[in-house]
Amino acid sequence: MNSTVSVSDLLPADVLLYSGTSFIGRAIQFFDGTDLNHAALYLGDGYVGEAIASGLVSRDVPTSVHGASWVDVYRLKDRPPNVTPVLAKAQEYLDQGNRYGYEQILLLAFLTLTRKLKVTPVLRTLIRRTLDAAASVLTRYISQNREPMICSEFVYRAYDEALPEIDDPFSLRIRAFMRALTPDPAAVKQASNL
Repeated sequence: MNSTVSVSDLLPADVLLYSGTSFIGRAIQFFDGTDLNHAALYLGDGYVGEAIASGLVSRDVPTSVHGASWVDVYRLKDRPPNVTPVLAKAQEYLDQGNRYGYEQILLLAFLTLTRKLKVTPVLRTLIRRTLDAAASVLTRYISQNREPMICSEFVYRAYDEALPEIDDPFSLRIRAFMRALTPDPAAVKQASNL
């Protein structure tokens, strides 16, 4: 069911998944083989938290969705009455001023390309060296408390790290993620005129 929703229909902690038209967005779609290329978390009061080229930021919804072909809005099927822990974790990351994880995007592109190749001993060595170098760079950034982050990681971590329990109402399991986040009839696919 496709429908247009307004900003006033969104609830804090809704997840927005975008099909953007930027160069980086199109590259993500090409390498990943999906229509989606961006994610954001609705913070409330007309603002989303997201990871963009300048890092983790809070922007108003119209600015965020500008240039998107479409945006899907998802919320937890069994939404807890209090989503404050998710929003608090998201704000914690936004306050840290983490930069965008370009290395992660390049590494993901590299990994998706290697899925389609026949792995030879030379390619295996190249993959191993690339992954070791990427791990070294990421470890250096993490040790400086300036952890690079991509958009989907930001949304995932806001949910998964919201509470310390292993199995809390916000914990996400990768395989269960798409089942736990189901389109809400009041907040489904909408145009970029949110």
